[in-house]
Amino acid sequence: MLSSDRFDVEKYIKNIDAEIFGIDLHWLPHVHGAFNIARVIKRIHPNSKILMGGFSASYFSEDIMLNNQSVDFILAGDFVEKQLVTLMKSIESNGNLEYVPNLWYRKDLKIHHNSPLKDPNPTDAVFIDYSILIKNAIRYHDIKGHIPYYSWIKNPTGMTLIQRGCQFNCGFCGGSNYAYKNKYFENSPVRRDPKRVVEEIEIVQDTINAPVFIAGDLNQAGKEYYMQVFREIKERGIDLPLLTEYFVPPGSRIFSGTI
Repeated sequence: MLSSDRFDVEKYIKNIDAEIFGIDLHWLPHVHGAFNIARVIKRIHPNSKILMGGFSASYFSEDIMLNNQSVDFILAGDFVEKQLVTLMKSIESNGNLEYVPNLWYRKDLKIHHNSPLKDPNPTDAVFIDYSILIKNAIRYHDIKGHIPYYSWIKNPTGMTLIQRGCQFNCGFCGGSNYAYKNKYFENSPVRRDPKRVVEEIEIVQDTINAPVFIAGDLNQAGKEYYMQVFREIKERGIDLPLLTEYFVPPGSRIFSGTI
């Protein structure tokens, strides 16, 4: 849409044949676009279902279901990868939706909400694989439709994340520690296995060979965690620029002797 004034949203959506359309409603700036796209999809594909997810969709899930008939489902909370698979299987087999954890849906003119999934290992299903992005772009002959942001082809950047949730309570953030534990998942933050994090970085090197942004404060994760991350990077022979973020200045000790 940003790359061409001739891009026709309705024509693009019309050429997509899908039983379910997933729309990300994560941060509040996404609200206008998310609901307008939902309305367009419903007009063009009235028999298709629309699924929303993300922090804002989760926080306002009941209000959305009450006031937006275009939205059929909301998978509320974080770590819904496994629940998404369950939902797809239920729809494919015309199964009972009440067995899909975290799901908001309508049945018999009433709004229903299923209990969250109690998952002792929620990060197991989290994996960012850029090779899938490349394969799908080729498979569907749609490179621009798969790029993460407008200038990605000229300035590509990969991403991984060390955790879900946050340890801080910034008052302006809908993903704060308090908000996360009360609306999205029972624990915050939930850290990922360092080996999985570095495996994702290695895939970036093997596929797009671009800098990688490591989301999440490595310093706040503790010395043992960040030392393991950097050891894995060294042992795998990864040679990429790494972009890191810190919510509190870490000092030089985090870097001394790590690589």
